[in-house]
Order: sequence, then structure tokens, then C-alpha cells
Amino acid sequence: AIIVWGYKNKLNYGDFSCVEQSINNEENVFITSYNGNEKDITIPNEINGLVVKNVSLSQNKTIEKIILPDTIEEICDYAFVNCSGLKEIMLSNKINEINYSAFAYCTSLKNINLSNCKKIESLAFRGCTSLKSIIIPESVGEMGFGIFYDCTLLETINFVAESIPNWNGYINYGCNAEIVIGYKEQ
Repeated sequence: AIIVWGYKNKLNYGDFSCVEQSINNEENVFITSYNGNEKDITIPNEINGLVVKNVSLSQNKTIEKIILPDTIEEICDYAFVNCSGLKEIMLSNKINEINYSAFAYCTSLKNINLSNCKKIESLAFRGCTSLKSIIIPESVGEMGFGIFYDCTLLETINFVAESIPNWNGYINYGCNAEIVIGYKEQ
């Protein structure tokens, strides 16, 4: 697939800074920062009639909880890196991919539901020192290297599938988490 991508106009929408972008001639919005003081935020489905397709709130120390709309299908590289106050993120059921270092050093992150995710890239949760347990759903078919590197409190990585999906390196590299295969949710 050929992807033609480019930024057009800068936008402001409430406390969000954004850019209009074009991907394969489809106009949409990329939220690039949040400048407000609210601890719990919901990312809108659209801004100025354009669908919100990407969000990156890296370095934000204020936000504790984020709810993403169904219009976002992947979490881009470094999207929430160093969001040290972030405790919980509600991913949409449409999230297919979590990209490189997307949640790296979200040191307060305690809960994330990966429900329909298909691919998790390298170092996606690096340094998430408050994660204690995570469930990897059967939908995940590909995993990168060191996804949970430096997740010092992570105790278990629970795979719902009866086998570990295609992965590129040590799943629990850099942490002492036990790997559970065939995990049954209670």
C-alpha cells in the first residue's frame, strides 16, 4: 500500500492543539497536545467536521485518564511517552496496533485493556512501573522486542491464547514477570 501523508493546517479545539492531515487523500485530524487542567479527558470523534485519526499527548503530566474514540485505530510511536500522571486509558475496540514506545515511561499506568489489538510494537510499555498484571488477548498476533522492559512491578503477563503469538524478542526482557499461557479470565 502506498501512503501519501502530509500536514495542512494547525487547529485549536478547546484545550487541544491539532493539525489537519491528509493520508491517501483522506482529510482528518491529528491531536498533538492537550493544554488544559482536567485530569480525565475524552478525545472527540471529530473536530471541525473532520474525523480524529491520531492523538499524541506525550510529556503531559496532568492527565490521569483518557478515553479514546472508535475513530482511532492505532496508537502512534511515542503517543503517550512520559505521561507520568496517566493511570488509565480506555482504548476503543477498533485499536489494531500499539506502536513503538507508545506508552513508554507512563509510570502511573495501572490498567489498560488491549481487547482487539492485533500488534504491539517494541518497547510499547517500557518503564510502566505501576503495571502489575496485563492480559494479552487472542487477537494479538505480533509482538515486538522488550514490550515490558523496565516494568519493575509487573508480576504476570497473561496470554489468553494457548501459544505465544509471533514475537520478536523476549516478552519479559527487563522485568521478572511470569508468563501465563492459556489464561482464563474470571
